[in-house]
Amino acid sequence: MSIQDPKAISVSGSVADLLAQVDETLSALNKRRPFPAQTEDLLRRRFLPDRITATLNIEGIGVTRRETLAIMEAMTISSNASREEREILNALHADAFIYEAVDNKIGVEPGFIRRVNELILEGVHGEAGIFRKSNVEISGAAFSPPSHVDVPSLIQDMCDGFPASGFIHPIMQAAWLHNQFTYIHPFLDGNGRTARLLQDYCLLNRGLYPVGVPTKRDDYYSALQLADEGKWDELVELIALAELSLISKVDAITREPEKKTAWITQLAKAASAKKTGTLHKQYLVWRSRMELARESFLSTANEIENSSEVIGVSQRTYDIIEFEKWRQIGDHGSADRTWAFSLLFFADGVPFYKVIAFFRRHRVEPMDPYHSTDGIVSLAITGQDAQSRDRPNFYVFQDPQIRLREMLYLNDQFVAYQQQIGKQLIVPSDDQSLDEVVRNFFEDVFYRKAAVGT
Repeated sequence: MSIQDPKAISVSGSVADLLAQVDETLSALNKRRPFPAQTEDLLRRRFLPDRITATLNIEGIGVTRRETLAIMEAMTISSNASREEREILNALHADAFIYEAVDNKIGVEPGFIRRVNELILEGVHGEAGIFRKSNVEISGAAFSPPSHVDVPSLIQDMCDGFPASGFIHPIMQAAWLHNQFTYIHPFLDGNGRTARLLQDYCLLNRGLYPVGVPTKRDDYYSALQLADEGKWDELVELIALAELSLISKVDAITREPEKKTAWITQLAKAASAKKTGTLHKQYLVWRSRMELARESFLSTANEIENSSEVIGVSQRTYDIIEFEKWRQIGDHGSADRTWAFSLLFFADGVPFYKVIAFFRRHRVEPMDPYHSTDGIVSLAITGQDAQSRDRPNFYVFQDPQIRLREMLYLNDQFVAYQQQIGKQLIVPSDDQSLDEVVRNFFEDVFYRKAAVGT
């Protein structure tokens, strides 16, 4: 075997057009870069769990995204951790090393490659980072890797050829390094994971984003086999499509703050426009606050869902009511189809409680010090056991284990109405923030309804 000359790589016109599209899309994104360090960190963490999970799954290592997220948060494992947990942690360390290598301008050389493999196999294989000392066969592959005797020289040839491949498109360079390494198959284990990290090193080093496993298993292995034969279209296309998709996602995420600013500016203009009635001004402000309240519940539910194998919360969202229905509720007390969201709570995989949040007109109680709340549309909740077949009570929610009853804004003041523990009295509170109220609500459900932690 000899290393393929990167200068000999050619692709069809359609693939060349795809690479040009990647360049055009990336160029548009780069006009908005550099992003703040906080945004860059967000982008890396947003896509890392899927990349790590996929690169392990394709090797038959059965891990889930939730398990990956849990280890990402801790970046450590217990002494009695499973092999799968060790594999996740190793993959995370190896990925971090690739980023450091790009930042520190470490080139592709044998020691660098051995270190990547060593990190991948640390604690799970006795020859981590050591070139194989025996010949191997790959089950299902159409080729036999070269003799172990030739591995060091072939790796050196590949490293020597890498700088010369810098003139070709970054994705073609990444495909070339990925394929050549895979063909050499220099280690007894971890070759696929190492190859994909080398591919991502190339992409990062040339200003693109790491894509990990570019597509489905069968298409991926078929593309690698064709590249072995000097047919590069499929492998280059798979990586290019994955890169194009990722750039689009990055563009959307990084525009979120701009969209939010534009929306708030638009809202402020709408609220101050003389042609807009006073009532509609109130509605626009109310709507923005209720969207914030809803997002606080849903984001908390999502964090719980992604951070625990024991408890979970599934969610369903509905559109915030429009102006006419909001006015109808304020005038008449209620309206049809006013759900804001619903939550279904799980413990040990079994649903135990469901909650519906909906909009209604606040009813002033005799003990209520805020008499001016009459006519204000509030966000109320009702709930019941998950197995109940009864229709939820949207008039009087009486569960003594759940404190929260409704929330509203009185002028600029957030007010939460909650049942006092052990009493039937519902009292308003304006000394708690939205986040505190939401936290207390989830704690009530899990601690009191499911006895979590007892």
